[in-house]
Amino acid sequence: STITQYEAGLTFEPSRLFSGDLSVFRIDTTDEIKEYPSGSGLYVNLGETRRTGMELSAVVRPGLAGFELFGDLAVTDTDIIQNPDPSMIGKEVNGIPGYTTNLGLRYHAESGINARIKWRHVGSYYIDSANTTSYPGYNVTDFSVGYENLTDNGTMWQVNLDIDNLFDEHYSQAVWNGYDTNNYAVSPPRTFWIRLSLNI
Repeated sequence: STITQYEAGLTFEPSRLFSGDLSVFRIDTTDEIKEYPSGSGLYVNLGETRRTGMELSAVVRPGLAGFELFGDLAVTDTDIIQNPDPSMIGKEVNGIPGYTTNLGLRYHAESGINARIKWRHVGSYYIDSANTTSYPGYNVTDFSVGYENLTDNGTMWQVNLDIDNLFDEHYSQAVWNGYDTNNYAVSPPRTFWIRLSLNI
């Protein structure tokens, strides 16, 4: 495959209370062979495709010590421009959501205590090349609380309790159409992690 990407971006910080990033992009791919779903060993010849979109992220600091609101939005439009099958031209590339967004709140105290909660929404996308069947997307919320500090010799260490899929949602991050049916790779339920990191 040959990938050509054009991108322009802007970073803005009008005050200490707000900062943001905006970028727009176009990605043209020729001779695109796509394994779908990933790891299946099944390949689709998409010919020439185009992806255009924008990404916007922002951080709001409301003036409460250690607190930040953060969010981002990615919007993507896809198009099959050339394909060995003429009926595919003009269709969307399957498996790519029209938009994805994250919204969250994080806290970081001078004492080293930190916490974060993040909600993620993935929009709908087609799961077949003919664009006749779609997956409506999903919502999932992750939570983390932790503590960080320095050792006597100045090495940073951190311990965290992470709860992925806090509200135990039933969803799938990988959905595709094949073998004459819709297939769903079920994502993990509520999952607890204890993570220890050491910067050496």
